[in-house]
Amino acid sequence: MVLSTVVALAAAAAAPFTSGPNPAFQTDSYQLSVDTRGSSVRYIVIGPERFLSNASRRAVPDVTVRGAEMLVGATPATRGARVANRFPAEPDTTTGLDDLGFRLAGFAVAEARAGALALIPDTLDGRAVYRVRIGLAANRCRGVAGGRATLWLTQATLLPRRLVVTRRGTSRAWAYRFSGFNQVFPIHLLDAPALGKRPQAVDQGFTRAAPLDASGPLPFIPRLPATLPSGFRLATSGWARRGARTGVSGVNRPEPHLFSAVYVRGWERVEITERVASHGMWKHDPFARRCLPMRGGHTMVGTRPARYGIGPEIVSHLWWREGSLLYTVSGPFGKRDLQAIGASMKKI
Repeated sequence: MVLSTVVALAAAAAAPFTSGPNPAFQTDSYQLSVDTRGSSVRYIVIGPERFLSNASRRAVPDVTVRGAEMLVGATPATRGARVANRFPAEPDTTTGLDDLGFRLAGFAVAEARAGALALIPDTLDGRAVYRVRIGLAANRCRGVAGGRATLWLTQATLLPRRLVVTRRGTSRAWAYRFSGFNQVFPIHLLDAPALGKRPQAVDQGFTRAAPLDASGPLPFIPRLPATLPSGFRLATSGWARRGARTGVSGVNRPEPHLFSAVYVRGWERVEITERVASHGMWKHDPFARRCLPMRGGHTMVGTRPARYGIGPEIVSHLWWREGSLLYTVSGPFGKRDLQAIGASMKKI
């Protein structure tokens, strides 16, 4: 009796996706205004690959993403850009909204699910929220002192509602105001930003296609996970003849024959990539970014050695090699949950 109880408890402890928090309400379309110190950024989001951001400051580029196309507006200091056939998943690109509160929300949710960070139930402006404090290390590369971020997440959606960053006794606050959850917004709202004279033209060469269609041009059969957290659905997949440079300053050379798949649940994303390891195992973490702190370590995916990493502004992720292929799995989950996703991947 005692032995069976111990075995049952051990099995329960090992079960993936059983640790919260989890959203009670899922939304993949909304309008959002992020306001701080007299400046703001307005977002219109009408799906995982269709959104617009307009900044009140001229130094911040406006961005429009319409599926495979991304348009980056010109600023007084930078040229505009038109990116065609863009990569949909990390580490070949950065995904989601380019916003500090969203990045910290992903980090906080992943760490809470891993049992490494406490989300404290609270109330803000009459709404049920979670409050969490995140330590921010001093960053000589960025020239900023150490401090802390206090983040409030709406309990129902896990979306950010307020963010306060304090360094050396000085605080800066961001307010997140959402509206129009799950409304059907017309595509013409995602108008193009002003690209300026001589915008850059970039073709990343990624073809969006169903997984079975993507397997034809590739020299391997892609794998998809048989195990995912409840509610996730396949949003995007496809292939490219070559991936991007990855890691800090593109230290890892591009590898050929890339397959990517993105699963979504509201704003949450689980992203998978597979590619030929023409240069052997990556020498450096492909998710690492210049001046962004990250911690990592060795782990396993099934019986295969793997590496894990996460940072306040770097998505939780695993990467490993199996035979002639390199794999990555990333998303707002702890190491154990990502291991379960990676170990369940099977040929389509």
